[in-house]
Amino acid sequence: MKITVGALRSALAKAQKIGRSAAVTLQGSGTHLTIHAAGQQGCAKATIAVEDGAEFVALIDGNRLSAVLGGADAALECTLSQAKEAVRLKFGQANIRFPISTEAESTLLEESRWEGAVSVGKKISGAVLKEALDRVTPFAARNDSRYYLNGVLMTVRDGCLTLVATDGFRLARLTTSIEVEDAMDSIIPITIADAMAAIIDGDADVQICTVGENESRGIGFRSNNLEVMCPVIAGAYPKFEKVIPSAASMAKAVINRKAALAALEMIAAVADTKSGVSYIKVAVMEKFFTVTTTDGESRDMAGLEGPVKVPMELGFQPKLLIPAIAAVRTDNVCLSYTKPDVEIGKVLVRDAEGDDWSVVVMPSRT
Repeated sequence: MKITVGALRSALAKAQKIGRSAAVTLQGSGTHLTIHAAGQQGCAKATIAVEDGAEFVALIDGNRLSAVLGGADAALECTLSQAKEAVRLKFGQANIRFPISTEAESTLLEESRWEGAVSVGKKISGAVLKEALDRVTPFAARNDSRYYLNGVLMTVRDGCLTLVATDGFRLARLTTSIEVEDAMDSIIPITIADAMAAIIDGDADVQICTVGENESRGIGFRSNNLEVMCPVIAGAYPKFEKVIPSAASMAKAVINRKAALAALEMIAAVADTKSGVSYIKVAVMEKFFTVTTTDGESRDMAGLEGPVKVPMELGFQPKLLIPAIAAVRTDNVCLSYTKPDVEIGKVLVRDAEGDDWSVVVMPSRT
């Protein structure tokens, strides 16, 4: 079968990003080549169109195939064939043999595994899903002993699909435009959520599905050229809405995003450190956004977009606050903060326009 090096390399990378395994299964047909990969946290198959296709199934070392393709010109045409217990790859002057394992079916994501799958809403644009994951995954835990935090919660709020992630210090929430009548809460492993954000084709439509029940329940993503399935993380996700301050308890300040980041990054560079952790103080008063070291010896300021009536002064770890403000997609950032006489101090970082995405950042004692 004939295919370009670039198409083969891209499909292999997508499958391995999910499967996270050296072994991949190549499944040839008359018009397509499908690459399967499977690991403990998920399995995937990426499909690409080919010319002069052939029927075969072969399990090979995907890492070796990736290394061979890595430095080759993406536009080169290559041929894949199976013969004498090996897969042979030819392109340019190269002629490479890959031995076939005897367990060819072990990584296959068969169509039968989708039986009984329940669609979660209508198909969604790959670009929309990618952006949604991009905006919440940075705030999920990675190796927390509270295993249910090491993922992204998929839930339904006000009839729309909502994604939530938290690391225990910050909580990100994004409400999509995907209308969903009903769906069981599902926690997608963060490794899968990260991988999906990286490999989703923005031009493709994606169908999200739930698969199986109870302890065997999983989540799946299907598009024309990529299918991904993974088990959900067991356990109950925290009641995240209790963390989000009510509108009545909050005051608001608006500041230019670049100016805020410049001030934060400058003071973070000289911030006071305790037990290896840096701390800064952030204040909003009258017309200014002020960042200082905890000893008050270093300071930078930026003007607000308008005066504020309720002042704020809280301590933060810069490594927690800066990424939240950097994730804002508008020129200005809206900082909503709890009024000191109403609720314990919290800051809600949002885009200046729209309220579909927000990050709650908990302050630190300095």
